[in-house]
Amino acid sequence: MEIHEPTLSRARSARVRAMFARRRVFLHGTHWLQISPYRRWTIQLKDGFKATSSSPMKRQDAACHRLAGEKLEAILIDRLSGRTVFHFELGSLVTVRGSRASGFSEFDIWTLHARKRGRFVAIHAGGGYRSGSLRGIGDGTHPISPSVSKRFLLVGVLPSGSRNGETRKA
Repeated sequence: MEIHEPTLSRARSARVRAMFARRRVFLHGTHWLQISPYRRWTIQLKDGFKATSSSPMKRQDAACHRLAGEKLEAILIDRLSGRTVFHFELGSLVTVRGSRASGFSEFDIWTLHARKRGRFVAIHAGGGYRSGSLRGIGDGTHPISPSVSKRFLLVGVLPSGSRNGETRKA
């Protein structure tokens, strides 16, 4: 992992100055997040820049590029629908919509892969999950158990000012 702290740049380009003003963390392919192409998602950056699954590809790429390097602090999962909010260190949020249908679905909302450990965890619509080896299919779908409240599962520590996955207004 490489961490590049924010620095003051004397570059003429505003784009270059903005890039150096943010912390950049690079994992070099040890983890990756895969969101189902049939799910709606939103990337909301702290500065108000927003991209959704229906935004033009250029805007989606720009949001992903600007999000790259932010450290993931917490994941908040609605255990009834699977709706998930990823909270990042510098204030960005990635929200992946779950399902309004009750009961488990066999379809993943998102999957997080950890290459070094050879493991994955997948969240399903309806509040189920499965996990296992990257070489296998896992050990079946299980219900998500509550931790923060009867409705939410929290993994990590929510940044100050965040409440149960509510998105900040820009």
